[in-house]
Amino acid sequence: YKGKPQLTNVHIEITSKCNERCVHCYIPHENKLEDITPNLFYDIVKQCYNMKVLHLTLSGGEPMLHKNFLEFLNECRKYNFSVNILSNLTLLNDEIIAEMKKNPLLGVQVSLYSMDNKIHDAITQHKGSFERTKKSILELSKNNIALQISCPIIKQNKNCYLEVVEWAKKYNI
Repeated sequence: YKGKPQLTNVHIEITSKCNERCVHCYIPHENKLEDITPNLFYDIVKQCYNMKVLHLTLSGGEPMLHKNFLEFLNECRKYNFSVNILSNLTLLNDEIIAEMKKNPLLGVQVSLYSMDNKIHDAITQHKGSFERTKKSILELSKNNIALQISCPIIKQNKNCYLEVVEWAKKYNI
């Protein structure tokens, strides 16, 4: 960029909808109703390409709830963007994994609140989310998809976050 300031990263919230109800979420659930339109998304991606942006972050809510999520990933890959996805991974499936594997510049960030399913599920307020998230983390790891686990520390999990760190280390995450 020849020493000039440059926009290098753009964060796009593709949906405000979420399938979890995390106790610490700053967006009231009743306001989580909207999806970005495909035309707007494609326009933003094209503008980012023209401005030589390097990295896009796709988030929500839960981005995998957007009906065009796979098409959006494909579009990012066409433009050769480095892509980061912020997701709870509870909706991960083989089709999404296959698309993720096509982009070697892709990474995923997920929150895992505890290795105790009761604590994790109490934070997400979604029974079974711990098992689905943990299974998806292992699936991404098995498929060599770059992955980062976040463990936001709040009152409910302040005594068990180190177990998350140790578990992640065990799988080289």
